[in-house]
Amino acid sequence: MKLQLIVKKAPVTSAAEWLKQAWLLFKTNPAFFVGVNAFILLAMILISVLPIVGLAVVFVLPFLQAGFYSIIVSAQQQKPVQFDMLFKPFQIVELRAPMIQMAAAQLLFNLPTMYLLSDMTESLKTGQLDLANVLLVVMTQMLSAMLFAYAVPIIYFLRENRLFPVIQASVNACWRNVLPLTVFGVLTVSIVFGLVMVASLFGAIVPALTPVILLGILLVTMPVFSIAFFFSFSEFFALVISKETPTEMFEV
Repeated sequence: MKLQLIVKKAPVTSAAEWLKQAWLLFKTNPAFFVGVNAFILLAMILISVLPIVGLAVVFVLPFLQAGFYSIIVSAQQQKPVQFDMLFKPFQIVELRAPMIQMAAAQLLFNLPTMYLLSDMTESLKTGQLDLANVLLVVMTQMLSAMLFAYAVPIIYFLRENRLFPVIQASVNACWRNVLPLTVFGVLTVSIVFGLVMVASLFGAIVPALTPVILLGILLVTMPVFSIAFFFSFSEFFALVISKETPTEMFEV
């Protein structure tokens, strides 16, 4: 039996549907989703603040992301969800090597960007920002997003342990669906901007409330957007069975 991965092209309007369905799913258990994503956010903060601890967290985050995606699937199926489900991927032995390899590849790819960001920070202090560096950072970040956007769910749900096919599938999905993904980005930025504007209005009345409202916006939008992004994976990818050869394979 031959398994072939199909990367589908979604309509532009899909982005709005992902967000709608994500919000509906979030409302079924908002406190739980906020708590899980707050934990993941803390791990991300450690990466940026504590270099040594952050290096270790880089290799932990893919497993946490996979755990969160499994929580989404269980919630969709109306099954009980628990916080310890976030750590279940750590227990799957066959996931460890491909997840660590993917995290290492992503880290190595992003090292030049990290250097450029550091250089930009120094340039800002002197008031001499190099626009070429800014453009280069944007381009490398976009490329990194395409390379690794769907790597975790491909490894976790499709059980593909070869790094190149994983990256190839992720790039293929992003390239074929650049329009709905662009609309998704515009919608998420617009939503956050609108909420921040509302927060600023309240902040003008009661300044002490501003940080609380902004934190609340972050804690709510982060899980909703993460769920919506996972829905894009569900729409872009499909496995079909082909009887051309008796060998089980993964193809893009």
